[in-house]
Amino acid sequence: HLDAGHTAGAGDLGHLLVAVPFQVAHQHQRALRWGERAQGAVDHLLHPGVRLVHDQDVLVAIIIPGHVLAPPGAVHDQVVHRGEEVAEALRLIHRIQLRPQAEEGVLQGGQRTVQQSGDFVGVIRIKVADGIGTDPGYSDPLEIFAGNVASISVNAPKTELRGLEELVLLAKLFDQAGNPVINHDVSFELVQGSGQLKQGNAVSNGEGVASVTFAAGRVTETNFVRAFVDTVATDFEIVVNLTTSDMPDGQPVNYPNPFGLESDMTRIDYYLPVDADVKLQIFDLFGNLVWTQKISAGEPGGKGRENSSHPNSVIWNGVNDRGQKVGNGGYILVAKATANGKVVMNAMRKIAVLR
Repeated sequence: HLDAGHTAGAGDLGHLLVAVPFQVAHQHQRALRWGERAQGAVDHLLHPGVRLVHDQDVLVAIIIPGHVLAPPGAVHDQVVHRGEEVAEALRLIHRIQLRPQAEEGVLQGGQRTVQQSGDFVGVIRIKVADGIGTDPGYSDPLEIFAGNVASISVNAPKTELRGLEELVLLAKLFDQAGNPVINHDVSFELVQGSGQLKQGNAVSNGEGVASVTFAAGRVTETNFVRAFVDTVATDFEIVVNLTTSDMPDGQPVNYPNPFGLESDMTRIDYYLPVDADVKLQIFDLFGNLVWTQKISAGEPGGKGRENSSHPNSVIWNGVNDRGQKVGNGGYILVAKATANGKVVMNAMRKIAVLR
């Protein structure tokens, strides 16, 4: 707008000047009409009597003898800025004509709605600029949160445990764009195995991570723990080996030992380098055969390491081959295995029964 301090020059008081708010020409619908009329007045600008007024390089008024170029409701004044060139007028008129091209750039009732999409979270500020050198404006800080949970990843320091060992599982929640979802409920359940979860629910922290503690059981087995939010779920596999995978091939162990009080059976575990035919025999201390188990190569109990994440595990329930419970005392396990004519296991172990 033209400042009230501007003064008219001598000889120009007879002209009528209209002050037009071109600073917001790209935002005001009436400015579109003004721009059209100003473009239509280019021919008149060639007249030597034409004068224009501008404020900081922004055209605010045009004086054409006998013509009034102004939108409805414009504020009239009688000040005149002298000495402007017609070429400058043409340049500024062109600037005005280009400014309000896009309809979406026009304010409606003093407001404009803008839709912006993105795949980020955090605190932002909105910057507003008019493209004509006006100082930009900034919104208050706005915090953008993650969207709905789209995926879950579950991790742990290791995936193989000993019996009764505990393990902390970490479930991280992500939205569709891969942003962590914070402060969200997560449910956990054991879908396979005899282990236990210390709690069934948790809340994701500031990094989108929720944790649960798993306790292994007393048997060699595979456990699956499921983390889920609504219909989004991920399963995590935990191998429980009472005999760890670093145990040498062909060396059988059994647990519990002795057995018969707390447990009426014992597990015989062993690793094989390859699939092999296995024969397990138990003798009493007098050399009498008590129990025999034969297993074909590739069957459970006859698998090599490359085909199983667990040791081979065979149960003896303390019953002889005639179906009778054996008495208390010591027994000898003889374990043999062959693969392609080669002996891959030939070992003995003491087993005690105490009822």
